[in-house]
Amino acid sequence: MNEVSKNSSPKKNQGRIIWEKIPATSSLYRYAPNGNFYMIARINGKLVKESLETTDLALAKRKVLDAKDRRKQQTGEITLSQLADEFKESRNGKNQHHIQWMLNKLNQNCPFGQSNVRKISPIEISKYVSSLKLNPRTNNLFFETLKGVFELGVIGGYLQTNPMEKLKKNLRKKVTRKIPTVPSLEQFESIVKAIRNQKFSDTAEDSANLVEFLGLAALGEAEAANLDWKDINFETNKIIIQRQKTKFYFEIPIFPFLKPLLLKLHEKAETPKTGKVFKVANPKKAIATACKSLGYPAFTARNFRQMGIVELLRAGIDVKKVSRWQGHRDGGVLIMNTYSEVISESDSDHDKEQLKLLEKRLK
Repeated sequence: MNEVSKNSSPKKNQGRIIWEKIPATSSLYRYAPNGNFYMIARINGKLVKESLETTDLALAKRKVLDAKDRRKQQTGEITLSQLADEFKESRNGKNQHHIQWMLNKLNQNCPFGQSNVRKISPIEISKYVSSLKLNPRTNNLFFETLKGVFELGVIGGYLQTNPMEKLKKNLRKKVTRKIPTVPSLEQFESIVKAIRNQKFSDTAEDSANLVEFLGLAALGEAEAANLDWKDINFETNKIIIQRQKTKFYFEIPIFPFLKPLLLKLHEKAETPKTGKVFKVANPKKAIATACKSLGYPAFTARNFRQMGIVELLRAGIDVKKVSRWQGHRDGGVLIMNTYSEVISESDSDHDKEQLKLLEKRLK
């Protein structure tokens, strides 16, 4: 063991040296009875003592700095903004856009964004979130994300408890789901035809193919844009889809009314084994032009996906199965909450006609 200078400030107990302060160091002491070195420091007003588990002075000098840094972290010496940044890194790409938006809020106008997380009270959080006046969906997402940030602080030893736990009832807002406005099958077919016949458009055919796929497969633009021919198996009549929001993989059947479109596209592309199925990713402009020329409401690509879901439900397909075909893992809760009012009206004459059209497609 390296020698300790005689100029250190020893602490005596009945004439016997117990603790020796090591000179030219910060918070480093040697416990005389066994020769071990300790870090003894006042951190955030509390006296902290920790064994460095060594009798070697050189090693102790290195370890005491690490011990102080670790203890400072464990007692909450990190700002909310810094903790939110760590939370973003820990999410592995999930909800990065929203987390970055929240980080910007914390850095720009949050009164406690740069405060030590230990010193932030539930009342401050409640006042701040309420002051943002967010719509219910965004408010609840902001709430859950902020709760996750503080929970990371608990896991990392910066906090003892999550201050958001006391605010569940106070800050969450009730989300009122609007009944989706979806096109009828006749409107859908007319829109696809109108897009296909658009003049002076180099992408009319490709846009029409994409829109037709969205409605028939009941899938979203993001999933369709990333669809590869290697994911489509005409022998098993299955398509492997990756839900872009969650990166979760799921399967959907190649419905009888969907297969002719896919076979046509596959043959036109000279039956490739791999490669993107669709040449365009966003048919927004083509849809808007078609709806305007036909005098229809301003439907979106999302509405065609919703139409596909509604028609599957009206055809009597089990809700849980339809939910799986959307890449959901909630057993159909979201599907029922969103579409229950739409499908409950399926006894009208109009809906019966719609059902007949879908039944023909299903055969």
